[in-house]
Amino acid sequence: REAKILPISLRFDLNDLILLHKVIFNYIPLRLPEFLHWYSGNSRLRNTHLDDRSLVSSIIPSGRGAKRVELSFFYRVHSKWNLLPLDLRKITCTNTFKTRLKAFLFQTGQQNVEPESL
Repeated sequence: REAKILPISLRFDLNDLILLHKVIFNYIPLRLPEFLHWYSGNSRLRNTHLDDRSLVSSIIPSGRGAKRVELSFFYRVHSKWNLLPLDLRKITCTNTFKTRLKAFLFQTGQQNVEPESL
């Protein structure tokens, strides 16, 4: 039998996104920081998929503290959140979100892995 185990980098993404989901839907007593807010506008660019479930940051990391901001949990994970399909970001139930997120990560993770050479 073949075990289905996510690569470690995707497991970190899974856990980060589940925590962010719980914050967004108020399942834990932690709030989004003030620099993150929901996108409220129309995007006419083809390469963007910003919608009402996309988080945008009001800060742009620059200068000496840029790396610290880029590595902070909320700044780092909001970008990953925005890359998820809209139907996945709209799920309010944490268990359903977790199950579908795992399936999504397995699917996209296998597409990004090159087949082993024989």
